Amino acid sequence: MRLHRTLTIALTIFGCANGMAFGQAKCPPLQDADRAKLIDYVQKKYKAPAAAKIEIGEMSLVSSTCYRKFVFQAAGGAGPFRIELFASPDLRFLTRELMDSTVDPVVEERQKAEALAAGLTRGNLPARGKQDAPVTIAVFSDFEIGDVPSQSR
Repeated sequence: MRLHRTLTIALTIFGCANGMAFGQAKCPPLQDADRAKLIDYVQKKYKAPAAAKIEIGEMSLVSSTCYRKFVFQAAGGAGPFRIELFASPDLRFLTRELMDSTVDPVVEERQKAEALAAGLTRGNLPARGKQDAPVTIAVFSDFEIGDVPSQSR
């Protein structure tokens, strides 16, 4: 018991000395120069037109870490450019996916599938068959007739 208490106190002191408080990481704020550097990199990497004026629309920390999730988008969110990227704490590395090795991949995949199914079947939608059927098929279609080139014979 005494060893456990001593270890807990030592870890708490160590954590506070290293910028941690109660399990929360104390992350440095994003500087304007870092923001500009990331935007410039993303603009070049994804070959976004210069006229697109890329900006960071959203930014959040991932759980209690200093990893950050950025949403890069065209200014005002009006353009077609939008990408979510995760950055390492030092902002050196960017990736599209951040995998948490403490989460069971099977459980995570099941939760994603359930969330997708709920989103597709939510609301007052035209449907046939039983509500509790083991399979749900969602049909997406576009009945708009676009410009169809005329055929000459």
